[in-house]
Amino acid sequence: MTIAMDGAGEEQIKVLNFAYETNERMVDYIRPGMTGGELFRETLRITTEAGLSQYFLPYTKGMRAIGHGVGLEVVEYPDLGPNSDFVFEPDMVFGIKYDLHGLPFGGVRVEPTVIITEHGAESINDLNGLRRVYKAF
Repeated sequence: MTIAMDGAGEEQIKVLNFAYETNERMVDYIRPGMTGGELFRETLRITTEAGLSQYFLPYTKGMRAIGHGVGLEVVEYPDLGPNSDFVFEPDMVFGIKYDLHGLPFGGVRVEPTVIITEHGAESINDLNGLRRVYKAF
């Protein structure tokens, strides 16, 4: 996870807030029966609307893309990339990540671990605790 430290600039805070909000939207979007590719396309749509796709797309190729399985290994199959036809099912566990790189000040990553439920996905990390840290600046 990325957090802003004391002295972070307004643009850094703005982008970090966007990353956390986008990741929350990604997790909220997940439903059993949908594919990783569907989640990718929705994430790309959100990012493109914000005018940030040039900081997103180059880093969503190969393993990890916008997420991956978590189980015996920290990063394992399936890769949730643009061509993922992997179907989400209840009781599966994933790292769902949102990255932006190549910004003038570097990059950001938000990656909670989520469990797929009968009705969607739930984060098992306390992202709100981290958000309180940087929203105070």
